[in-house]
Amino acid sequence: YRGLWIPNGESAMYEEHLWNVLHGKGFRSYLDQGLFLGEHIQVIHLALIPLYVLWPSHLLLELAESFALAITALPVYWITRRHTHSERAAAWMSLAALMYFPLHYLDIAIDFKTFRPISFGVPLLMFAIDQMERGRGGTMGVLFAATLMAKEDFAIVMAPLGMWLFLTQWRSRLRTRQPEVRAASGRLMIYGAATAVMATIYLLLVVKVLIPWFRGGEVVHYARYFSRFGETPTEIVSNMATQPGLLLGELFTAGTIVYALRVLVPLGGAPLLSPTRLVVGAPLFVLLWSGAFAPVRAGPPYVRALSFLAARFTVACLVLLALSLA
Repeated sequence: YRGLWIPNGESAMYEEHLWNVLHGKGFRSYLDQGLFLGEHIQVIHLALIPLYVLWPSHLLLELAESFALAITALPVYWITRRHTHSERAAAWMSLAALMYFPLHYLDIAIDFKTFRPISFGVPLLMFAIDQMERGRGGTMGVLFAATLMAKEDFAIVMAPLGMWLFLTQWRSRLRTRQPEVRAASGRLMIYGAATAVMATIYLLLVVKVLIPWFRGGEVVHYARYFSRFGETPTEIVSNMATQPGLLLGELFTAGTIVYALRVLVPLGGAPLLSPTRLVVGAPLFVLLWSGAFAPVRAGPPYVRALSFLAARFTVACLVLLALSLA
């Protein structure tokens, strides 16, 4: 930063949002054609304004984002302890989360390329899932709403997550006759259905109404990433649904396989043990790899070395977790 080596103008753009809002110039930057809301409904970084008043520096943004990614270990610890009833297993799992290389890579991208407000959604989503499992619908709803402020993309995860919660609790309710269990499952079914419906409505509202309105009626800019499927969001979704061959041809490539392995291998393949939970992320995976994104590359040597070491250590943590449960 001090040596002027950050290559991406978006870093300056996000800091300029804070400066301009603070000085009454609107939610815009020199890169935005009008208000930034014509690009994304992404406002969570404005919450840093009180701190930015005290420390008006881009380094504040990077530090806050790195801290946010680090505290993801807390909900991971609580969720693991709840399911395993083991403090030791929870500690190993939270350490594995801290060593999970995709989070490291995201942080490297923050420090060496650009600030990404979407990263704040990672801990918020995990905290929301923790509250969901505790049956605290109000807190869960607030955290889900805050997560959506990190970027509208999180609705693509939240909608299937809500549907998963509804279906699993519906099955649980059918298997028991205990009034307390049935009542608890009923509440969670309501939370799940509400999450799925609201996330879907929000995504449609953002993509079809809000962003085009702030863009003067133009289609959302990321529709061009899926130009092979159509020119508008409606046309793209329709063609994906009615032409599965075209979609599958984009999904089953060497790049997608490597990407999937980079997500699963550092976790020792553990997500495969719960296919229904894994399916929650399927819609986002489909969108990521059916768009015009660069293929997966090995990256510079230091990235490959960090990836290897982090993967080995994460797997070691998972093995120790299994031993703790044995």
